[in-house]
Amino acid sequence: MNYARSVKFIFESPRWWVTILLGLLCLMIPLVGPVVFVGYGVTLFKNYHQSKQDRLIAFDFAYFIDYLKSGIWPILGVFIFTFVSIFLFAAIVGIILALGYYSNVPSELLGILLWVVIIVFYIPFIFFVTLASIPMAIGAAVGLSLRDALNPKFILDFIRLMWAETLVSVLFLAAVGFCAMFAGMFLCFVGTYLAMPFMMIVQWHLHWQLYETYLEKKRVV
Repeated sequence: MNYARSVKFIFESPRWWVTILLGLLCLMIPLVGPVVFVGYGVTLFKNYHQSKQDRLIAFDFAYFIDYLKSGIWPILGVFIFTFVSIFLFAAIVGIILALGYYSNVPSELLGILLWVVIIVFYIPFIFFVTLASIPMAIGAAVGLSLRDALNPKFILDFIRLMWAETLVSVLFLAAVGFCAMFAGMFLCFVGTYLAMPFMMIVQWHLHWQLYETYLEKKRVV
């Protein structure tokens, strides 16, 4: 994994700024804009995987529909998983509160119990959802279907082999995002908007690196 490469490769393209500007314009389109730009990220991912070269391909509105078709699956897969996960967690918390209420448990004890649930379950829950969302996006990019996005065998195997690299990539992306947003403030906050397409390109480059590393580990195993 070369985390810094996910940022550096963007500036190797002489017209990288055009792609960033077009990406911002795309993201400003209501509803479908973010889906389309995710589809562009999927296109980058697949091109990197097939060519084994991480050259930045220019964003092209001529492929708007193709981007839209590719981008819907990662977003839909992660949305469904996140929604179901949050619903189940909320149901568990609700059951605990209901049991405490109808059992006449003192409010102080119920509050302590709720904090225990949050510490014991919520933190690992957020950790798992964050890790699982990445192989979901990768699976959707590889197979371009909801079934591939929600493939439990691939998701669990990916987490088993790649949890450390995935966690580092999440932290790295957060750090780069913070720096990009901070730098954007010096451009009268216009740069903070430009950081959004920039970060999405970085994210899909990291996804590609993670997937290639996963495949290498699978060959070794």
